Formats: sequence, structure tokens, C-alpha cells
Amino acid sequence: MAPTSDDASLTVLAALPQAQLLFGFSRGVTPDRLCRSAEISPLDLVDRERAVPYAWYRALWAALKEHCGGVAVGTQFGTFLSIDHLGYAGQLFRHSRDGLEVLAKAARFGCLVNSKTARCPSRVELSDEEVRLVIPHPLTDLPECLDATTFGAVSQLRTLLNAPIRLREAKLHLPRHELRATYETFFGCPVSFDTKDTELVFSRAELERPIAGSDPAAAQNIERYVTDTLLGAGPTARADSVGRVIDDLLTRGGLSEEATARAFGTSVRSLQRTLQDLGTSYQELSDARRKAAALRLLSEPMLAVYEVALALGYQDASSFNRAFKRWTGQAPRDYRTSQRARN
Repeated sequence: MAPTSDDASLTVLAALPQAQLLFGFSRGVTPDRLCRSAEISPLDLVDRERAVPYAWYRALWAALKEHCGGVAVGTQFGTFLSIDHLGYAGQLFRHSRDGLEVLAKAARFGCLVNSKTARCPSRVELSDEEVRLVIPHPLTDLPECLDATTFGAVSQLRTLLNAPIRLREAKLHLPRHELRATYETFFGCPVSFDTKDTELVFSRAELERPIAGSDPAAAQNIERYVTDTLLGAGPTARADSVGRVIDDLLTRGGLSEEATARAFGTSVRSLQRTLQDLGTSYQELSDARRKAAALRLLSEPMLAVYEVALALGYQDASSFNRAFKRWTGQAPRDYRTSQRARN
């Protein structure tokens, strides 16, 4: 199903439609059947860290509603969804100090999961006793998305805090009157509809409970990765981040595509897709960094060519010679001789 003109530029993390397929499968509907209904290919959802068209997410909601549960499918999906379904984005939330930090990260990094939040981000409003999560209505324009987002937020907070969190108040911008009893039972409070935005109001004391198993060091590493490579200033900044890792691995030894992906806490396939979206490839970036390092090292007269080759991770001088000639049109020894003649 082709994206509509309204959301052709919008994306969601592939982990989200992946989770939709898993939910459908748990209800006895195969991923192939759902994808056929939505007119998308399951192969395009294999890498959960890839950004895919928002229209696919929309189409899968229609397929789920048809095959898996009718009007309540969004609430069911919200309680089915786990942050572990969301890859690095989920781990970003898991390694938070408390529920307040979870909501703050959700507001800050929500665009990782749904690019709509870059245009109309959620916000968290604090008072001495309450925490109000405000979700602008464009983020939940689909009824099923509204149900899944609100049920998912409350369900995950209960899981992370290991507590029966009850809301003090809930306002939903869509008229989900047919689900009033479901909402009020799950939230533990009265619910109003047709409001400007969606608002979930929590007790601050409940959200200040610590999250067991949270790892501050992991949180710092994941947030650095997210900030540097996913929310950077643009394609150049993100490519430079990969280039810096390649430089570091060249210096320390052990440069490989696998090692580079591990440094970002991601998979090789995801790294490849990210670089493809930036109009480059791992081979191009690593060649460029190796070339720059080679030119620098060859200017050191005390280093033999084979020592330069080993420093750059080549098994032997002949492999380095072939690569260097491809980069510059000269053999390393000829380049070194020409540089000395110029000096």
C-alpha cells in the first residue's frame, strides 16, 4: 500500500510493525497473511532498526483490525507490546532511573520510534504531586494507535516499576466511548473523551520508584549512540560518527564491519542500511579512513611499507599495495619517493 501524500515523508521504526506482526501471530494470524492484507513485504521488516514508511504501520493496523480483534485490537496490542520489542530504543527506556526518566526519554527520543514526534513532540508536565503526560493529537490520529499508545505507556510503566500504577485522570482526544469500560478498568480512573490532546495524569510518588536492574553505564552508552548517530545534525554528522569509530579501531587494531557495528550497539545489517541511507557504504568510509591513515603513516620515514600495512589491519604488504594503488594510482613506495622528491 503506497503512503498517502500526508505521510509519505513519515517513518516508524521497523520494530513497531514487527511487533504488530508478532501480535497477529500470537492471535493465530501469520505474518504473511497480515503483510498481504497490508500490501507490504515481510522482507522489508527484517531489520527492526530500520526506518520504514508510516503508511505501512497504518496499513497493518487495518489488517490487524480485520483479522485479529475488531475494535479492541489497539488496547490488546498495547498490553502485548514490550519495550524489548523496540531494540535499542526500548533499552534506552529500560535503563532509566525511575518512571519520571522513562517519560522524559519517551518525550525526547520518541522520534526514534515514530518520526511524527519530531513535528509534534509529547511533553511531560510536573507538579509537586502529579505528572502529566501530554500526547498531541496528531501522534495518535488512528483510534488503534491511540489505544496502543496509552495502554502501552501504562503497561510498560507498571512492568518497569513493578507496581500497579493507577492513573489519577485520563483524557483522550478521540471518541472511544465503546471502550470506556475497558479504559476505566485498566487505568483505574474516570476517562473523558473528545479533548484537545490526550493526557495521562500519574501520581508523582508512584513514578519516582526506582527501576530494578537499570544500568547507568548502559544508559549512558545507548544515549550517546542515539544522540550521535541517530539524532545528529544531519547525514554528514552521522557519517562522521562512523568514521571516528573506524579511526579508533584502526588505532587500537581489530577494525571490521562487525566491530564497528558493535561500537554503536547495533547490527551489521542496520549499520549497512544507515550508511546506505546516507549515500555511502562501510567500504567507502573505511577505505577513505585507511587512505588518510596510510598517507600519514607513509610520511614517517622510519616505518617500512609492511609496517604501515600491518598498522592498517592488512594481512600482508601485497594486499595493502593493491588497495593503495586503487586509492591513489601509485604503489606505496612510489608515493613515498615522490613525496620525498617534493620536499
